[in-house]
Amino acid sequence: MNDQRKVIFEQRKEILKSKNLDHVINSFLDDLIKNLSDEKTVYERENHIDAFKTKIKPLLGKSINEDKLTNIIKLKNNEFENEIKRYFNEFRKKRILNVSEETNIEVERRVFLQTVDFLWRSHLQYLEHLRVAVGLRGYAQKDPLEEFKREAFKLFEGLLDKIKIDFITFLNNL
Repeated sequence: MNDQRKVIFEQRKEILKSKNLDHVINSFLDDLIKNLSDEKTVYERENHIDAFKTKIKPLLGKSINEDKLTNIIKLKNNEFENEIKRYFNEFRKKRILNVSEETNIEVERRVFLQTVDFLWRSHLQYLEHLRVAVGLRGYAQKDPLEEFKREAFKLFEGLLDKIKIDFITFLNNL
C-alpha cells in the first residue's frame, strides 16, 4: 500500500512541477491506443464491432460523428493507431488555439490532478472493502496477507489504467 501511495504521489508531483504535459499525455495516449488496438483485434475476431464502437466512442469524444468513427474502426491496426493519435492531437491543437497555450496546460494539469485524486480515493475505499473480504479467506486455509497483496496489486494496475483512460477521455470531451 505504501508503494502504491508513493507511485501516485510521484505522478502528482511530476505533474505539478512540469511546465509542459506533452510527455505524460503522449505516454498515456500511446498506452491507451495500443490497448485499443489489441481489443479491436479481439472484437473483430468475435465479430462484435458494434460493441467496440460503443466502447471507443466516449474515448474519442462527443464531437466525433458516426461516419468518421466507423471509418476509423475499419482501418488496419497501424493505420487505426495513427488515426486515433492524429484525431486526438488535432482536437488538442484546436483547444490550444481557442484558449491559449498557458490556459490549456493549466486545464490539462487540473484535469489530471482531479482524475488522480478522485480515482485514488475510490481505490482506497476498494482496498478497505478488500481488507474485510480477504479476512474471511483465512477460513479457506489461505493466507489473508498474501491474498490481500495479490488482489491489491491487481486493483492498483486497474487504477493506473483507469487514470489513463479517464484523463484522455476527459480531454477529448472538453
